[in-house]
Amino acid sequence: MRTKHQALRALLALALTPPLTGCAPALTDYYYISLVDVEGIEVSATGVTDFPASFFHDPMPIGYRLKRGFYVLEFEIDAGAFGPTVWVGGKTYEGDDLRVVGVETHQCGSWSHLPYRTQGKLDEFYWSPITWTEPPCLPAPLSDAGPHAMMFSVVGPDGEVLGEERIPFEVVRNGTVVYWDAV
Repeated sequence: MRTKHQALRALLALALTPPLTGCAPALTDYYYISLVDVEGIEVSATGVTDFPASFFHDPMPIGYRLKRGFYVLEFEIDAGAFGPTVWVGGKTYEGDDLRVVGVETHQCGSWSHLPYRTQGKLDEFYWSPITWTEPPCLPAPLSDAGPHAMMFSVVGPDGEVLGEERIPFEVVRNGTVVYWDAV
C-alpha cells in the first residue's frame, strides 16, 4: 500500500514537472507476459510492477521455473519494462548456466541478448503490439491478441543444442501506469 506521504509526493511531482521540463504525465494500461497456463510450469515468485506511479494492479507472477529432462528453465518478468518483457535462462540440474538462443518468429515478439544487464546468462524476450505486420497482431483489446509463443534453443557449454522450446504465453492487463511524455 502506498502511504499518504508517497501520494502527496507523487501529486507534487505531477504538478511541477510539466512547466519545468516540457513533459506531461500520460496514463496507459500495464501489460505483462503470463506463463501460468504452460504445462508443468511452477510460479517461483509473485510481485507487482516496479513503476513508481502504478494504480489498480494486483499481485502477478514474476518468476517461473520449468523443469525439462536435462535442464531447468527460469523465466523472470521484467516488472519495470514499459512493455511486456520476460528474461529467459537455463541451468543444468547441477547448477551450470546454459545459453538461451532466441528464434525470431516475427509474431509481435523479438529477442535481445544484453550481456551488460545479465552477465551474459539470460536473453530478453519483448512482446510488442506492432500493428504493421501481416497479419496485424493487435486486435482490440490488447489482452485478446490471441495465442502467442516464444521460441528458443537451449545450448550447453560445448555448443550442443540440448533442446528446442516453444513456450506459449498470454498478454495480461494489470492496472494503469503513469509515465512522462513530451508535450
